[in-house]
Amino acid sequence: EANTMKSRFIANMSHELRTPLHGIIGFTELVQQEDVGLLNREQKELLGEVMNSSEHLMKLINELLDISKAESGRIDLHPENVPLLEFTKDVIASLKALTDGKSMDVRVDAENPLLVAHIDPLRYRQVLYNYLSNALKFTPQGGRVTVRILLERDDAFRLEVEDTGDR
Repeated sequence: EANTMKSRFIANMSHELRTPLHGIIGFTELVQQEDVGLLNREQKELLGEVMNSSEHLMKLINELLDISKAESGRIDLHPENVPLLEFTKDVIASLKALTDGKSMDVRVDAENPLLVAHIDPLRYRQVLYNYLSNALKFTPQGGRVTVRILLERDDAFRLEVEDTGDR
């Protein structure tokens, strides 16, 4: 009963948090598009950070919902064929804000660069994003983060993220 109540609480709080966050994202987009006036370079950069933080918070809230769904056995998977190397590079590019100014070397090693996996791209993105954002956060200036895609079997691969951080 306690687990059921916890899952309901997480689901309700996630939905309640999304409402004001959608407003923040919407108003930030309006200002970024300069619908309310012109912006200087610094203002644009600061709004970009607001947007990145808002989107990150939205992802965290969605992950809470996913945890709640997984615990209740209601998580939906939508597998499709995904070119892993290309998709992984896109996820890394989406985290560029975390590497800017840190002179960090972020690389991808794939045993088979043409590997196409039948996976849920949203779930893969979530896992990789979480591993990478953590690695990038704790890797010092000039450090290195390496993502490896290793074949386990014909129908399985292993994703590894290695960093030179101190935690």
